[in-house]
Amino acid sequence: MSPAPAEVYVIILLLAPLSAMLLSLLGKLLPPLTSPVPSFLVWSLGSGWALWRTVSVTTEKGPLHYTVGGWREPFGIVLELNGISWTIGVLSLLIISSVWLSTYRRKNYGPSFYLILYLTQFSLQGILYSRDLFNLFIWFEVLSLCSIILVAYERSPASLLAAFRYLLLSTISIVLYLIGVWIIYTYSGSLAFGGIANYLKSSPAVPGGGGAQKSLAIAISLITAGVITRSAVVPFHTWLPPAHSSAPYPVSALLSGLVIKIPLLALWHFYAYLPLFPLSRLLIWIGFASAVIGGAGAVVQSDAKRILAYSSIGQIGFITAAFAAALEHSSPNTLAAGDNPAGTAALFYICMHALSKALLFLSVGYVTHISGCRNVQHLRGMQRRFPLTALLYWSAAFTLMGVPFSGGYYAKLLVSSSLYGYSGAWLLTIAGGLTALALFKLGRIFTGPSPADMPPPEDKPHSPGIAMAILGTACIALAVFPRELFSFLHSLLIDGGGATGQETHPTWFLSENIIKSAVVTLIGFTGMFILQIETVKSWTQRLTGMSAGLNGALRLLTAGMILFITFAAIFL
Repeated sequence: MSPAPAEVYVIILLLAPLSAMLLSLLGKLLPPLTSPVPSFLVWSLGSGWALWRTVSVTTEKGPLHYTVGGWREPFGIVLELNGISWTIGVLSLLIISSVWLSTYRRKNYGPSFYLILYLTQFSLQGILYSRDLFNLFIWFEVLSLCSIILVAYERSPASLLAAFRYLLLSTISIVLYLIGVWIIYTYSGSLAFGGIANYLKSSPAVPGGGGAQKSLAIAISLITAGVITRSAVVPFHTWLPPAHSSAPYPVSALLSGLVIKIPLLALWHFYAYLPLFPLSRLLIWIGFASAVIGGAGAVVQSDAKRILAYSSIGQIGFITAAFAAALEHSSPNTLAAGDNPAGTAALFYICMHALSKALLFLSVGYVTHISGCRNVQHLRGMQRRFPLTALLYWSAAFTLMGVPFSGGYYAKLLVSSSLYGYSGAWLLTIAGGLTALALFKLGRIFTGPSPADMPPPEDKPHSPGIAMAILGTACIALAVFPRELFSFLHSLLIDGGGATGQETHPTWFLSENIIKSAVVTLIGFTGMFILQIETVKSWTQRLTGMSAGLNGALRLLTAGMILFITFAAIFL
């Protein structure tokens, strides 16, 4: 059976990065063809055209499906393009284009780098389009290898050690994931999401309890823990700060902007098929813990990139909590959450964080690379040398802080509203204040007088001004068109049923919410001066030195796995 024309675009979205990857490989093998421009044009134009052609179909008719080789489930592979994967496709186009523009014409980024960059995008798309657990495993492994290579790209001792830590933790987590897959296959006889869901619906052991229910619950907990390790959620977060601090700053923008979010979205797809969501309440509390611990970790750091790394851990906590709340309010086989805005809130927050954090890494990374210093206690006055970069930094920082009427303000209110009534939701307010404090502390690199003894940079890379301008414009667009974006994302999540339900959020413009957001930002600003007190500064330096080593990372990973298994065995 030949696929319908609309379904072909699913394959085009996969072939675009694959073709660009092959062109980059050709440039590696044939030095006269080393220009990265043709591969970039093939990928960007191909992906952009396919996304434009599928937007109306995705919003009006629901997900697109492509059956590989004509073999339907459970014997074949079916690819699905839905609202979530379409949205991430657009974000990928913006962020990877910005990464490309940041590395273009820089002598240490050749065909090998772009080959891995497009392979990363290829694996991201594969994860989002997969509808079975085995293909998810394959795509996760490809993504891990790409991430490891990119983290170790500069081949410094620190980057190699960070890549090894990531390799070790991801290997352990994927083994546990495979154990969970084996248990599910033993009972259901299928690895396809639909086949597993059909078994859970028809099996009398699931609703009635017993050994089968416990085994399946433990299997789902193993799969969940194995997947969210790659999202750097507490307590599986220890690989991310070393990776960010050692990787080139364009790679950090890619990791934080896209890579750590994709595993959560893969879980969202898997859970959407299941008739029960056994771990949603645990994930909500893990989200709260990640938000606070990540924010606090960012505050005590003095390395600019580590501040942003811990901030990413905190922000992924907001996303995890909203994602888990969406699971509790959604029905099987749907990605929306009814009248609760949790699903749309999670997707809105993903868009906000992806764009603003990628811009923060590009702006701060460029400035620290030029100056040769990443210590925020020593680096000052950079707005004099980089006024446009400073402006773009603050546009992204204010967005991530949730300053009133910024894109982050709308995103944070959506998440708070979706979690209203949950005990512990107040922790997100504390996390918001910590985020503001960390970003004001980091922003001090742009204020004050420039140091006279600033070391010369190793090289003067091509300015990523165009890349930062693209992301900055996108951040501004989030602030100018929040209603339109919310309504559009909601229509994507309800699988083509039209924009029904809660299409806008009236609490955005309530005076108490505006005042609350302003007060949280002001507290963060005030806290920046408190951090400059010598006693406080000495305490933060001590806390910075308490970061977990490799043994500590393995202990936290083990504790997290035990937590998930115990929760499944006792409470489910």
